[in-house]
Amino acid sequence: MAHELDDISRLLGNLESSIGNLGKRFDRLEKRMDERDGTLADIQTAASDLSDNVRFMKEAIDSDIRPVVDDVKRWRLMGMGAIGIVGVGGAAFGSSVLYVLSQMHLIKLP
Repeated sequence: MAHELDDISRLLGNLESSIGNLGKRFDRLEKRMDERDGTLADIQTAASDLSDNVRFMKEAIDSDIRPVVDDVKRWRLMGMGAIGIVGVGGAAFGSSVLYVLSQMHLIKLP
């Protein structure tokens, strides 16, 4: 009978030790999960920032770049090449300068 009690006591000690080890493992697993939650939160923040940047770039393209591209396409359809566009720009610039100088009475136009 004493031998059986010793066996039971030893088995209870082993069981208690195993439960303690399980508790430690659970604590380590919980810490790892907390670290992963932090990493996932960082990834989510980075993805949100990236999404905001992409949205900003799309808005910039739609509002600033798209009209220029559409104008160039229209010019090409009209048959205007680079020399024609530079000529139109130069004429506009020249007439603007001529107008400003005439308003400043630096030159007299006929």
